[in-house]
Amino acid sequence: MDFNTISKYFDTSYLPSTLTENFQLVKDVTYSNKIKTICIVSGVVVVYVYVKHCRSNDNNETIGYILKDPLTSNEPYHGYEHPPIIMDNPILKTRFSIWFLRFLLKSPLRNILVGGMIRQAGFHLLNNYVLPEKPTFKPYVQGSKDLYEKDMITDDDLWKLIESSDDSDDTGFQFTSISSIINGYRAEKFTPIEVVNKVISALKEMDTQQMKAIIEYNEPLIIKAALESSERWKNGKPLSVFDGVPVAFKDQYFVDGHHCRNGTPSILFDEIKTLADEGGMIKRLREGGAILIGVTNLHQCGISVFGINPSRYHGTSLNPYDTDFSAGGSSGGSAAAIAAGLCPIALGTDAGGSIRSPAGACGVVGLKATFDRFPVEGGMINSTTVGHTGPLCSSVRDAAIAYGYLADRQPKEMKIPPVALKKFGDDKHNKLKIGVDWDWINCAEEEIKEKMFEALKLIEQELDVQIVNIHFPEKEESYRGYICTTLNEFAFNNEMLRNQSEEELNLDTLMTFMVGEDLTCSHYLQAAKQRTRCINAFKYLFTKVDVICLPGFSMFQPKLDDSMKKYGYVDAKRVSEVVKLSALGNYTGVPALTLPIGYASNNLPISLQVIAPWWREDLLLGASLQIEQLFKKKRPSCYFDITKNDTKA
Repeated sequence: MDFNTISKYFDTSYLPSTLTENFQLVKDVTYSNKIKTICIVSGVVVVYVYVKHCRSNDNNETIGYILKDPLTSNEPYHGYEHPPIIMDNPILKTRFSIWFLRFLLKSPLRNILVGGMIRQAGFHLLNNYVLPEKPTFKPYVQGSKDLYEKDMITDDDLWKLIESSDDSDDTGFQFTSISSIINGYRAEKFTPIEVVNKVISALKEMDTQQMKAIIEYNEPLIIKAALESSERWKNGKPLSVFDGVPVAFKDQYFVDGHHCRNGTPSILFDEIKTLADEGGMIKRLREGGAILIGVTNLHQCGISVFGINPSRYHGTSLNPYDTDFSAGGSSGGSAAAIAAGLCPIALGTDAGGSIRSPAGACGVVGLKATFDRFPVEGGMINSTTVGHTGPLCSSVRDAAIAYGYLADRQPKEMKIPPVALKKFGDDKHNKLKIGVDWDWINCAEEEIKEKMFEALKLIEQELDVQIVNIHFPEKEESYRGYICTTLNEFAFNNEMLRNQSEEELNLDTLMTFMVGEDLTCSHYLQAAKQRTRCINAFKYLFTKVDVICLPGFSMFQPKLDDSMKKYGYVDAKRVSEVVKLSALGNYTGVPALTLPIGYASNNLPISLQVIAPWWREDLLLGASLQIEQLFKKKRPSCYFDITKNDTKA
């Protein structure tokens, strides 16, 4: 097998030229009788060149230690900041390249290869800093005193949010919303069983189209719940604002009558869950009469941003705006289910943009609230201190309704402010100061960058706000600290899965676990100290601005091909660029939301991300509602209207 043959299977354009030359060393070895030899020899060459390449391109090398100045919450930081890490690993998306790297990772070369990955990601630099701060292991941040004096939202307040909604079509296309469904039930235009019959019909049609948004549903349970809801509405006794509303849920929630596989085919997850397993948001939704319509797809273990999962139970969630692209990840199935019109709300999880990024990719709204604001019981959270549960919704108003109904009111490890939304929609948030760090915008692809410039200009003109230039310090240090924390926790929380089902894990999942396993306690401790610094940076900036705006993602999802769907896709550079804009929200626990602000030339949605101070979801949602009203939405090419007689768009 010569290099030209290998090139057919391996995307060599991303490899250093020295690697292509080294492949010539084994060009005379025949595939039939010396495949082991070529793999071992090639493996040694690959690892040698890879590690050498990492070192030769390491403009991030630090000799000795750097004593960092304190990064406080009451003054700007002007200390040393590390330059960006450049991830230039090869893209893996073919059968041979995926198999070949798996082979190397199971060989004696494993430690050298994983060590090279750790070095290229710059994790070794964490231990070169002397940080004066104490570590923060969980991002609990006390709210200001006035937040604790606000009134808790009530069920009556939630009904008022439904009544005050405007579902008219004068602004163009609108997704099916919680309000449009509930108001339809009230006006007796349709019943829950009629809506559900259209949902089931749409689910079956999407199955034939291989959309892979919802991967498992229990038709008898759906119909049973819809009939019960129809009876309650007939008697004028709905249980809540969610009675009869279709809700989908990510494959990380425990729901009666369904599997919870965490995106894997492992036999560890073959058990069907029962009512006793349910908790948190699922339990609250069931108590409120919501109709749980099915399990949504995800990137395996919630590990990445693509939603490309060749597991036999999952597959790739396609974007309803253009099925040549994935819906993103990891909560891509939830985003696609809403964008396709199956439901106005779906539950996701977010450990690094996994709610916000796919919501942005599919033109819907994704809400990651303050750390631990939504309950985490009754599901799988793979990353303990950065993972969040939360909703993806059809609109900002639906996100507010979901937040008001589902946010946890129980005592935590610290006293938290009440869930307050009484002025949502009424408070115009005039004179807001919106912070913009232009580095976050300039790192984006050209069309995203242009749309961000246009959006910010329109927001400044129409909403009577002030755009304030800000600089977020130590972006790279904080991003490395976040990645170190996340990978370590992913590996620890999935140790049994790794040990018992390694052969069934996708390559990117396996690589994540291996790197996480090799990170040390010293790395984790340094990352916790860096988290303190990152929190202080946000604290300082929020004394100067009310909210911060940045892109929802910096790069579009890659165009799909059959090989990617069948064997998977590994692209460390794209993952890094996409996650960077979301990661600090998880690292520090600040609430953030993405909403659509336009569309690219290929019709794919582009999103804006809004970040607010801890426990200020009222400000986040209120400001986002005003921004949302400035932008028109487009109808996806694959859309089902479950409230109309003609279901298919």
